[in-house]
Amino acid sequence: MVRTIRICSQPLIAALSLVVATGSAAAFAPTSRDIDTFADAWIAENADENRVASSKYLALLNREPGDASIATRLWESAVRAGDRAKALRAARTLELQGGSAESVLLLFGDAVQKRNWKAAESAIEALDDGNSYAFAAPLLAAWLRAAKGKRAAFEVPANNALLRFYSGDQPAYLALAAKDVSKAKSSLLQFAAMDNGYIVDLKLRAAPVLAARGEQAFVATMLEGLVPPDTVQKLSSSSQPRSLAQLEAADGLSAFYIRLASALIDQEAPAKGLALARIAVWLSPENMPARLVLARAFEAEGLANAAREMRDSIKEDSPYWARAAIEQVRALSDAGQHARAIGLAEKALAKRNSAEIAILLGQAQEAAGRLRDAEKTYRGLVQSADIRRIAPQRRAIYYLYLATVTDNLGDWERARTLLEKARTLDPQNAYVANYLGYSLLERGERLEDAVELIQRAHRLAPESMAITDSLGWGYFLSGDYEKAVKYLEKAARGSGSDLTINEHLGDAYWLSGRFVDARYAWRVASLEAEGSDAARLARKINLGLENGASRRN
Repeated sequence: MVRTIRICSQPLIAALSLVVATGSAAAFAPTSRDIDTFADAWIAENADENRVASSKYLALLNREPGDASIATRLWESAVRAGDRAKALRAARTLELQGGSAESVLLLFGDAVQKRNWKAAESAIEALDDGNSYAFAAPLLAAWLRAAKGKRAAFEVPANNALLRFYSGDQPAYLALAAKDVSKAKSSLLQFAAMDNGYIVDLKLRAAPVLAARGEQAFVATMLEGLVPPDTVQKLSSSSQPRSLAQLEAADGLSAFYIRLASALIDQEAPAKGLALARIAVWLSPENMPARLVLARAFEAEGLANAAREMRDSIKEDSPYWARAAIEQVRALSDAGQHARAIGLAEKALAKRNSAEIAILLGQAQEAAGRLRDAEKTYRGLVQSADIRRIAPQRRAIYYLYLATVTDNLGDWERARTLLEKARTLDPQNAYVANYLGYSLLERGERLEDAVELIQRAHRLAPESMAITDSLGWGYFLSGDYEKAVKYLEKAARGSGSDLTINEHLGDAYWLSGRFVDARYAWRVASLEAEGSDAARLARKINLGLENGASRRN
């Protein structure tokens, strides 16, 4: 089976055709002992006991050295287990069978680290032979030259847009590896105004390398506003480990691999993203962004414990500890482990006074039903000493969070005041306008103003199904059932079985005389309903809207 996927806004070969092995060309006649071993390995693999599984698969591969199907299973379980030696054994077997996309990248990185130039050249040749990552061959060739101590000039071929998209930061890494301070600084200056993830990672990795060469002033300017001053000072310190004060070819390769890994995870190919992220960690164990991407891949694969362990491996003195904590708080909250999420968020906030962490803490407190605590957390944001120095758009978001929890505490008058404050700060914030407009609708206040607010929100964020639902509901309450159905149908199409949206749609259908459609929409809504919601929907399905009573109680 061949799958073509997209990575970020660029196709990884429309480009990138990922071939999924479904069997082996080799004829393997298993003995009963082999069958027992395979069964044990399969059971262990499905129980996420990947170290056990990889050992069993290795035993099988030792008895049948050329079997690609066993090598593939060994590769997958060894990658998940973090066993580099077993993964290399699998990769070498797969190389003889035509290669596995990610395994070739491991073979190349391993050969570069071991200074086995012939093996590295063979890996690049394997990429040229139809491998999914063939587009990366010019960059790997540049890193091979750099590892040999030769001039590592790197130019992207004119017809290789994919490599151009994913290698924008690589000239800086190549210059740092070559100890060419002038060229490294020139490359970094191109990203002076950029603070997206992989550029921040580049700057943080470049900092100790440049500081070790007397460029502390450049480092301070480069990192200003990106990380706290104490982090800048630490990265500029002469006491940095030697492994961070210099950059090897493996470090640059690791940075490239995690860019691809992150994109693959985003585009729902987490197993391949996991393999690339694992290789990145193997090549550069001090690469904390690689650990974070690997944790994301584990999470996407349903391996929550492995994700947590990977994030926990980032020490508190690392500039990436706060990011790891933030991601783990989100994961715990998503898993319903609110007490643990709150504890970790409080610890992270004590270590680093960050608005992002404070918002996560407030959200976890809300999810746990601790509304007063959440109100206190959000109030701390809007009353912080440096609030005036924060952009109005961001301050509006803080007021929205505070207004939401204040409303949930039953103080609508104060919540409305906070929402109006947020609107004053950022009139273009669709979610502030929608929340205020919808709240007015639900309370029967200023209906014309409410609908106008939601219409404005919809113009600002037409892709939001929640806002589209609000607009449809506004038309419903205004008695314009035709427009109500139009927008509510759109919202329902984009939101699956969302309870509120489908119930609203059912109500609109009913008052439009479409009774069968109404009952269907209410049944869809009931898929997510519990308690009083389920009872109310069951009554609507059986009896319809009694006396035109459409609003939810």
